Amino acid sequence: MSETLTNIKCPYCELEISTQEELKFHIIDTKYCYIQACKDKAKFNPLWLVENGLLTIKTKEGNKKPFILNSTQKRVLKLIREKIRLGKPIRLWILKARQMGISTLIEAVMFAYTSQKDGVNSCVIADDLKGSNYIFEMQKLFYEDLEEYLKPKIKHSNEKKLAFKTDSQVLVDTAENKSAGHKFTFFGVHLSEVARFPYGIEVIMKGLMQAVPNIAGTFVIGETTANGFNEFHKRWCEAVDGKSEWEALFLPWYEHEEYKMDLLGGEFYPIEGIKFK
Repeated sequence: MSETLTNIKCPYCELEISTQEELKFHIIDTKYCYIQACKDKAKFNPLWLVENGLLTIKTKEGNKKPFILNSTQKRVLKLIREKIRLGKPIRLWILKARQMGISTLIEAVMFAYTSQKDGVNSCVIADDLKGSNYIFEMQKLFYEDLEEYLKPKIKHSNEKKLAFKTDSQVLVDTAENKSAGHKFTFFGVHLSEVARFPYGIEVIMKGLMQAVPNIAGTFVIGETTANGFNEFHKRWCEAVDGKSEWEALFLPWYEHEEYKMDLLGGEFYPIEGIKFK
């Protein structure tokens, strides 16, 4: 039974309510109060947008749908949340299989913080122009299909920048620009297909890491498919061996549900008589 309390007021309309349970239903049922409560949730915890299907993505078939996390995305977001809980900066290398949705997740996290917090600079650096354009389309779709009451007002938008009147912005660049990410102080950075940066990663990292404060909550996440023995491979091995401040996360294809199929008739395909070379 709900305990009756006195002098409970709705924080948004100041209507007096008898119990906490009634207050909860009042906020849900009253449009103005519900909107204000959602805005408060998003500002206090931007990842609420990511975890509750409030962002929109485009499917492989070209259709739009709410962004619902798959099991691999949930695993990565759990790691990010744990770093935030511990009050640590997030420095993460992700070695992945293709088509797991990791770039989409990182972009969603970046958009959530940049759109809901004031004075947040974020940066995406892709391996080439095609990659940066593809990623920036995600950011634009997140914004265009977001509920109006959660949208910050646009200050400036083009193929290189999505800037809000809250003094927050997402900048997009390519690793073909050796000075990418050197001009601002960033809260978050996404390095996409980092093993394929045309000049390697060291020329970018040297200036970039000076632009990201080493404080709780800031993030630099580099994700990539494998691409041989190069500068990323060296960075990855250092993280695996505990010789850097970075964490290494390996996401193999066989852990992802989209790479799994039920057995036909519940049985393995017969291989007797097949000659393997």
